[in-house]
Amino acid sequence: MAGLEELTHLLVRLMAHDCHGASEDEVWDSVLGRGLQAQTSSEMRQSLEEVKLCLLAVKVVQDRLGRRLRFLRKACMHSIMESGLRKLPDDILSHIFEAGHMMSKGWSFARSVSQVSARFRQISFRTPLLWTRIFATYPPDQIREFIHRSGQMDLEVFPDARDWNNFDSWRTVGNPVEDMKVTKQEELFYEISRECTHRWAHLQLDLAGPRILEVPMMEECGLTDFPRLRSLAPHDWNSFAHWRLPSLSHVGGRQTRFDPNFPFLGQVTSLTLCPDFDDINDIYALTETLYSLKNLQHFSLTLRSGIGDAAYDSEDSEPEPEPNAEVERLILDVHSVHIGSLEIYVQAPTPRKVVSLAFDALSFLAPSTSTIFLEISGKIRPEAFLYASTGKFFPYGSTISLRIVDTDVKNTLPPKGFRLLTRLVRGSQIARSIDIEAPTLGLIRENDLTGNWKDFAILRRLSFKHCHQLREQDVKFLVERLIINTDPDMGLKLLELISCRQLSKEFLLALGDEFGSKVKWQLWLSDSITVIMRHREGLLLTELQWV
Repeated sequence: MAGLEELTHLLVRLMAHDCHGASEDEVWDSVLGRGLQAQTSSEMRQSLEEVKLCLLAVKVVQDRLGRRLRFLRKACMHSIMESGLRKLPDDILSHIFEAGHMMSKGWSFARSVSQVSARFRQISFRTPLLWTRIFATYPPDQIREFIHRSGQMDLEVFPDARDWNNFDSWRTVGNPVEDMKVTKQEELFYEISRECTHRWAHLQLDLAGPRILEVPMMEECGLTDFPRLRSLAPHDWNSFAHWRLPSLSHVGGRQTRFDPNFPFLGQVTSLTLCPDFDDINDIYALTETLYSLKNLQHFSLTLRSGIGDAAYDSEDSEPEPEPNAEVERLILDVHSVHIGSLEIYVQAPTPRKVVSLAFDALSFLAPSTSTIFLEISGKIRPEAFLYASTGKFFPYGSTISLRIVDTDVKNTLPPKGFRLLTRLVRGSQIARSIDIEAPTLGLIRENDLTGNWKDFAILRRLSFKHCHQLREQDVKFLVERLIINTDPDMGLKLLELISCRQLSKEFLLALGDEFGSKVKWQLWLSDSITVIMRHREGLLLTELQWV
């Protein structure tokens, strides 16, 4: 193996000097007792070749040890897992089960863990949270058992027992929605759950189809008093206006308009909307709706207009929402109303015009945290989806997370002069933390960091993921202005460079050597994030698994 002899000599020197009691030259070079400055040019070239041979041997050994490690991990995994699980106390396992439940839907997780072993089954039965989701589609005995196992915990309730896969066929044969009858299963569900309505905390009425039956059926059963209900997703917000809901704080649904007399306007702090195509046509009503929610802190909007409908796949056939005269009179200054967080998810192929009009309706909000996910397709450049119809750049906040995904793999539009990071910084002006995932967009150029480069001085954290237009010289400009030439208490505290195609391993290693824990990086097509931290005693290299 090339370099093995040199590597062996190096290890012997390390053992002899213990690394801490000798200068770097004495340990790492075979020419002992002479500092680097005292070496001749020939000796320095000899040291260089020796380092290269040592690194070559280290790489071969590392590769072989890595293969051996993976083999041993695979061979030992079953026994390690079994041994670890045996040692875990029951209460820790219960917490793990709860975490798994929160990351899943329905009761699939609870069913899985309760079937692993007798011990898992007993622990799962003693973990009430696993049994707090009640669907009307469950058999009656299962509903009763879940209510019993859940103890006195809050319940998530889904009273729709209809197969909405058949809804389209029902509608196409001419049957009006009003003729849909309450199923026997739903009647039985309300009868069984009547005694535990005081524990309902989440009620989902607006599922896959447009239901108009649940509310009348619930009222017929006398189910209008829900003291612990915090979250409600109805088909029609006004349908439950006379219910008693003292704890209501979150409302979800599809409508973009609240009735001004809606009795819970002062209670709602969180709103989640996923408008249908018909509701998109009333997108202007969002301004009035949000402004009426005086205590709103969190708003999430999902736009999915035109999905599955070829009529709206192109810009030429975009729908034209009609402005509402009353809403147009509600003129609010840009970024004049503060909220905690704003989340916007745009699913392809939502027309660009719909997105821009939605941004018009939301431009008066001043969120602390903005999360924007754009799924685009077609021949329109991604940056076109970031503007309101007035031409105002939309993303705003002290913390901004922007992810842009192009679902059209054939879309090879060349990058133009638009620079996303520059536009985010100068458009928001208050951004301190920015996360960007935008494979096809340019981000910054050298002239952006000259002249008015102090616009960037407020930044404390930058994260680039899958930003394939980010170049090494762009990163150098950022580092020079925002890390090197700043006061210790100013500038970037963390720069993340995750899987950016144009950044080489040598460049990233050099950044880590110079800036230590301020730089976190993952090489393109790599499985781990490497964090390099320099300490007084030496260089500590740790690898963290990227999840």
